Amino acid sequence: MASCLEWTPSSRHARVTASVARYNELAHGGKDTDFSKVPTRLFPVENPPFYVVPFGDSGMLVLIGGIDCDAQCRALDAEKNPVPGLFVAGNTMGGRFLVDYPVTVAGASHSMAMSFGRLAGRVAAVGE
Repeated sequence: MASCLEWTPSSRHARVTASVARYNELAHGGKDTDFSKVPTRLFPVENPPFYVVPFGDSGMLVLIGGIDCDAQCRALDAEKNPVPGLFVAGNTMGGRFLVDYPVTVAGASHSMAMSFGRLAGRVAAVGE
């Protein structure tokens, strides 16, 4: 197990290379079977230069994916039908940012959590 966690320069290179190759395969195929990224947001990584930066656990406190929901913050199932009694707000909401998180907009995630949390609560309170 310990050897799986070692990050030597050569193992990093091999892992990044394999990860990019897999992502490019999915992008060219037009379907992300690994993480369900929407096809219109699959862009192959092919034209250098490329840069790699270490990213720690607490570097980003927002979820780019999330659970699909409708305008009333009701969670949607695989067929896009509301799941009775299940609501989402804040970081659990899918589709808030699509590709890029606006790091230059301080508080964007917090304000969305408060606004959509209030909306979800109001909708839940009336039993919709």
